[in-house]
Amino acid sequence: MHSYDQAPNVANPEGWQGNFPVVVLRTQSGQALRFEPQTQFLPKSAMAGWALVTIPLTGDGTWRRTGTASDAMSSIEIHVDTLGYGPFDLWVTGIQVSGS
Repeated sequence: MHSYDQAPNVANPEGWQGNFPVVVLRTQSGQALRFEPQTQFLPKSAMAGWALVTIPLTGDGTWRRTGTASDAMSSIEIHVDTLGYGPFDLWVTGIQVSGS
């Protein structure tokens, strides 16, 4: 899976509360594959530009994969959590999912 992400978090210069984005691929029957990054992919500032996020659907040392799914994927969830409170933006474009 590939996407380009940008997440200006100007209200919270400390950044993100954990490593993000966490991505969940769901099937219509409720099965899910969850991908958790082992490092931070989201920048703290819009000045950093767009970040290419590439997630191997099999998981690897950078992306921990949990869950099972035997049906075709029907939805994508993208999770982020800011430190503190206040507004932030999350822009995602160019999502591509390929593989079996």
